[in-house]
Amino acid sequence: MAAIHGCGTAELAATVSRRSGYGDRSWKQVLADPSIQAVCICTENSSHEALSRQALLAGKHICTEYPIASSASAARELFRLACSRGAVLHCGMIGLLLPSHLARKEQ
Repeated sequence: MAAIHGCGTAELAATVSRRSGYGDRSWKQVLADPSIQAVCICTENSSHEALSRQALLAGKHICTEYPIASSASAARELFRLACSRGAVLHCGMIGLLLPSHLARKEQ
């Protein structure tokens, strides 16, 4: 959340959590809100594909953690869906920024 607050070009509109007391809106509310243009999906790996599909169908841009889907064919399907909707679908691997990964990279 700090990264979003600090970027200056984005505003954090809502947080969603399955844990009680942590989110301020439901996933359905976020998907239905036309003022929310993009979502960041930071959940367990097994849910990335379904949540990405739901967000794309709701007209949202997406930044999701790796892996984007359970298979290469499912990932290609998501990217085709994003293209057909004019949406950005970005998959990042935050682990690439961890000190342990950077140290191995230098070796």
